[in-house]
Amino acid sequence: MRTPSKVLYVPLRPPKPEAKRSVAFRRNDDYAVWDERGLTIRHGDRTRTSLLDDLPVSPRLFSHEQILRTVEMVNSGERSKNAAGLSGAIRIGRDAYFLVRWEDSKRRPWMEALVRVPLSGKALWPEVVGKFEGMSLAYKPIDDRLIPLGEDIAVVTRKPGAWGVATFNPKSKQFDFHGMGDDLLSYMSTGRKSAVYVEKTAFGPLQAGQVDLGTGQRSPVFEARANVRFLDTEHPLFVVSSTPGSARVHNVETGAEWSIPPNSGIARAGANLLVWTPADAPKTATLYRTDRWGVVARWGEKGEALGVGR
Repeated sequence: MRTPSKVLYVPLRPPKPEAKRSVAFRRNDDYAVWDERGLTIRHGDRTRTSLLDDLPVSPRLFSHEQILRTVEMVNSGERSKNAAGLSGAIRIGRDAYFLVRWEDSKRRPWMEALVRVPLSGKALWPEVVGKFEGMSLAYKPIDDRLIPLGEDIAVVTRKPGAWGVATFNPKSKQFDFHGMGDDLLSYMSTGRKSAVYVEKTAFGPLQAGQVDLGTGQRSPVFEARANVRFLDTEHPLFVVSSTPGSARVHNVETGAEWSIPPNSGIARAGANLLVWTPADAPKTATLYRTDRWGVVARWGEKGEALGVGR
C-alpha cells in the first residue's frame, strides 16, 4: 500500500516471533535458569543442571498405579522422563517458580509440574510444589503462561469438558480451579489479565468472547456453527468465521459484519484491513476501512490499482 508519504507492506504469512532461549532469575550470587539444558540452580560456585527426570515418577505427584503406568510407557518409548519444555516462569519475592512440561513421543503434553527455587537458599534441588488442575496451552520450548493474579500464581488450563483459571497461593500452599467454560479451542492474551477465546459450547456452536481473569467475567461476542477465530489481539477486535463456501468478518466493537470471498487471506494494514484472494497466491486484493467497511483501494489480476476510495 503506497501513499504520497509512506509505503506499507503486509506479509502473506506473518513472520514467526523469535524463540526465547532462556529464562533467568537472580539474587546476588544465586541464580535459577531454564534453557535447552533444563533447570540450572547456582549458589555461588555450586551449580546443578537437571531435566527433572525424577518428577514423572514422584510419589508427591502421582499414585503408585500411575507411576507404574508411566514406567511402562517410558520403557516402551511412548514417554520420556526428561522434561521437554517450560510452560511458564515467574518470580514472587525471593522465590522463582517454574511450570515444567513433559511431552510424549508425538510431542503431545502429558504432564506439567510447578517447582520452586528459593533464591535465598543453598539447595541445588528445586522444591516440588505440585500440579495445577488441567494442562496449560503452552507449546513453545520456552513459553510464558504463568501470570500473577492477586496473591496467586495463575495459568489458564483446560481439561476434559472444561477450561478455566488454575491458581496456586504461595502463602496457603493451596491449588484451586475456577471454571470458565466448556471445550477451549484457542486463547490469546490481550493484556496481563485479559484475553480473547474461542470455545466449543456444550450445545454445539463455536463461541468467541473476551474474558477478564481478574474478575472472572466472560463477554461472548460472536457465535456460529462455523470455523471461528480472532484475527489478532489489536483493537478494534475482529472475528473471522468461515465455512467451505463462505466467510465473514465481524467487528467486535460495533457488531457490524461483512462477507469476504472464501479462501481469502486477511490482515491488518495500519488502520485498515487488507483482504486478498486466493490466500496463498493472490490475484486480487481489496483494502477496506474498518469503521464502515468502505473500500479504500483495489488491486487486480494484472497487478494494477483498480480504484481508490476516500
